[in-house]
Amino acid sequence: MSLILILVVVSLSTIFAQDDELDDYKLTNTELMGYEKLENTQCIGVDGYGADLLRDYVGTAKECRAKCDEFENCAGFVRVNGPKTSPFYGKCYFRADGLQDPFPYTNDNRDCYRSVRYNRNKGEQCWGSSADILRDFPGNAMKCAKQCDSMDECVGFVRVAKGSQYAGNCYFRGGSLETPYPYTGDKRSCFSPDQRIRKAPSNQVFIDENEYMTMVMSGSVNGLINNNNYNIPSMIMCVLFGVFIGLIAFIGYKAILKVCGKWRTSKVTESADVTTPLIKNGDIKV
Repeated sequence: MSLILILVVVSLSTIFAQDDELDDYKLTNTELMGYEKLENTQCIGVDGYGADLLRDYVGTAKECRAKCDEFENCAGFVRVNGPKTSPFYGKCYFRADGLQDPFPYTNDNRDCYRSVRYNRNKGEQCWGSSADILRDFPGNAMKCAKQCDSMDECVGFVRVAKGSQYAGNCYFRGGSLETPYPYTGDKRSCFSPDQRIRKAPSNQVFIDENEYMTMVMSGSVNGLINNNNYNIPSMIMCVLFGVFIGLIAFIGYKAILKVCGKWRTSKVTESADVTTPLIKNGDIKV
């Protein structure tokens, strides 16, 4: 019986620990900071690997979260959990400014920790320039921030803490967020996304870690390190076409020189025939 109780306690503590980890965030009078853990997922910065804030940082997930917090524009990080034979094992890679859409990754065991950062105007109300996207959404500040991030049209939200029938709910604004103003009807705050973390353009191309390393080792075009959507086959075709055009131009240039050379020789010969004195019977005829 005691063994069963111990197992129940351990199981419950594990569940609560996981919930604590997922909802681990910092809320002050001016900001909300936290992370969303995406398991078995790769995420790349909006400007590619070359823009990473820090690479090959050895640390636990908690240590890497603390390191990411040190950067003003850290959009999140990837931590490689295994296998131990991987050169990336136990290391974190910090992405700058924003993330491309995360995607499933199976080459190794890694997790993406997406940074959730919002500015907070405590005790203030704010509206969007258009109708609300979602209303009466129950959740704490972190849950509402994640929900806002998941909706492209969301420009911010209001969360009511207590003091009215709206307590515990969030209201997601659309359009553009208007200037917050003091509100005394209840205890609420206006949350707006941290503008230092931007969303990725829709035309980004994913390049995984192995492909990136192959590019670096093979000395590929520098732009590839920054993930600038270069297409290698197209670039090769362009180079070959340029060489072909250059060769044609060179051959044409040589042909023109040859024709011009013959024309000039014929002119010199003709001029010599006209001006060369004639010698006849020892007399010079001019």
